[in-house]
Amino acid sequence: MRKNDFVFLLCVAAFAGLIAARSISQAIPSYVGGAFSATSNMGSAGNVRQVDMARLRFLLEQKALSDHEAEFYEPSTAPRPAAGPAAPSD
Repeated sequence: MRKNDFVFLLCVAAFAGLIAARSISQAIPSYVGGAFSATSNMGSAGNVRQVDMARLRFLLEQKALSDHEAEFYEPSTAPRPAAGPAAPSD
């Protein structure tokens, strides 16, 4: 192997080591349990929404809702279900 080839391989190995070290240093906080950055996938606000399952079932039965994902959101204008026994939540 010529001297130029050895220098090139040494530079490539050093650059790959720097990239690996940078990637590991950024990944360690998430594995250790540190704070997630603002770009982490924590949901829109990180809060769980409460869903009225009885009303959701009622709206599905009345065909006020479809079972495909919404493209645009509007609050439902369908009437609320009559008071009755509480349905188990899913």
